[in-house]
Amino acid sequence: TVSKWYDQSTTSGVPNANHAVQTSAASQPKIVDGGSLVTGGIDFDGTNDGFFTASNFTDTLQSATIFALTQDDATSGSASMVRIRPNGAPGTLDGLIWEKSSDDTYGQNTLIEGANGSVGAATTGQGTRNTSKSLNTLVYQQSQILAYENGALAETLSTSRAGSVPIGDVTLVDQLWLGQNFDDNARPFNGTMQEVIVYFTDQSDNRTALEANIGEVY
Repeated sequence: TVSKWYDQSTTSGVPNANHAVQTSAASQPKIVDGGSLVTGGIDFDGTNDGFFTASNFTDTLQSATIFALTQDDATSGSASMVRIRPNGAPGTLDGLIWEKSSDDTYGQNTLIEGANGSVGAATTGQGTRNTSKSLNTLVYQQSQILAYENGALAETLSTSRAGSVPIGDVTLVDQLWLGQNFDDNARPFNGTMQEVIVYFTDQSDNRTALEANIGEVY
């Protein structure tokens, strides 16, 4: 099993060391199964596996871009791939939550929310979960969320104001979660992850080049 997924990012050549860790042995995803190396990355069991960065991960989130190379083992239910959780109380919906579900690939839980209200994506949804390897890209641009699958735009989710939080005003980010959503392990990811890249900026201008690079590697 894997207890730490190492952060490979740097700032001015200095490693950031924002490693994602799991201290509970029972919740550590596998890299070896039955004596053989897992193919397709790190294997999450769909029950309680997940990684978490340290608290106070970064500052105020105004935009974000996430790349995740994943492959589902199941096509039913919902699966949380990446969650950016702010300094709100554990178990709340605050933050950026990115899920896939059996009927709405990008639905009601692809959200940007703040502690005093929410800026939520429209729930039109598109596509379904499948067991093919997929490069998922999510771009948060304050007024909208762009969801791409394998380089093609799959969904444009318009954000809307709710409560007292204006569009684009998001609370301080606390943690990055991989493979889990809520504290009670609801909607855990079941499958493999090979690569997760997170920018707290809008990388639309560089998206196609980054996706091409990931495609060449894998």
